[in-house]
Amino acid sequence: MENELIDKYNAGKLDDDAFDKEQEKIEEMREAIKGYEESQDMAEEESQKLIDLMNEMQDQLLDLTKTKVELEITLKDDELEYLEYQLSKIEDDAYAAAEAIALIGRRSDNQRERASVYEQGILEILGRHGINSIDELNNMTPEQLSTLGFTSGEIDQLREWRSALLDINTELLEMRKEVVDKLVSSFDAMNEEIAK
Repeated sequence: MENELIDKYNAGKLDDDAFDKEQEKIEEMREAIKGYEESQDMAEEESQKLIDLMNEMQDQLLDLTKTKVELEITLKDDELEYLEYQLSKIEDDAYAAAEAIALIGRRSDNQRERASVYEQGILEILGRHGINSIDELNNMTPEQLSTLGFTSGEIDQLREWRSALLDINTELLEMRKEVVDKLVSSFDAMNEEIAK
């Protein structure tokens, strides 16, 4: 555009006054473009700051959820430790077997409560991304979760808590077997008493 203006001036189609006015218009357009580019840069910077702030808030929400779950699990672990201590004190007779089964039942309840705490933590994280069920998470890869806006910290936490749920389920199965073993042992002891 400026070259055309110079060509017109050199060809005598513009006088000095008209040339100066056209040059001022070109300079104003340059300033407007420069201002626009600076505004774009500033908007991009502000947008990035907003994204960073949102990610930081997401991390803080995750930390809050983790702390809540960890506190509840610590309380359940302490209760479980006490129940296991009580179980270890019981003698192996019929009454003790019944008492042991009752304690195993309480341990089982404790484990289910722990599982519930982990499930609530998982649901809290999922809920922030519009997912309302743990089942929806079943076939999702970390990459799919990432595209839904999950942070790497959230993905790692979900993986850790789902693993803890699997461990709890395994422990519950072991407790069930322990109850069966105690019942069989108790019946065997009663049969031996009867046989005497």
